[in-house]
Amino acid sequence: MPTYSTTARQLTYSAVSLSEAITAGDWEKHYLGQEKVAEFFERGYISNIRVLTEEQCDRILKDYEHFIDPSKRHPGHAMLYEHHSNQSGDSSNVLMHGLGQWRLTRLFHDVVFLPAISVPSSQLLDQDKLRPVRLWHDQMFAKPARHGGVVAWHQDYSYWTRTKPMMHLTVHITT
Repeated sequence: MPTYSTTARQLTYSAVSLSEAITAGDWEKHYLGQEKVAEFFERGYISNIRVLTEEQCDRILKDYEHFIDPSKRHPGHAMLYEHHSNQSGDSSNVLMHGLGQWRLTRLFHDVVFLPAISVPSSQLLDQDKLRPVRLWHDQMFAKPARHGGVVAWHQDYSYWTRTKPMMHLTVHITT
């Protein structure tokens, strides 16, 4: 069994799916229809695109416990770019915030390369042609269901000004 640091290094430098839970499958089935693409370029967003199966969600929620339950903290926790167990500071208003989960578990890693996300993303970066997709960063906000903190509406545009050409997307995944 590899040590944690070896595993983290493998996850950080691997650009392929590493788990059986999330596999490439048939890439073509993930292409968006012309109507959805047109909707994106007209409105600036699209919603309600299913990217994970129920089984994948259940498995990812087990990994999610590493980031919200201090008693189940991942052994590589120190490798997170950022982690706040309760960013609100109020125990009745819990809001966990973290960056770098994709480096610590295979399932969070594999979401980055999931065709159900990367294929549509390649269609939405440029209206005229498919574009390659790369990860800028991952971010997780987590709170108890029907309880806890709120992430205020905001735009991620300030991040996008850091690279040229500006072809960026924000993908929100909820369970």
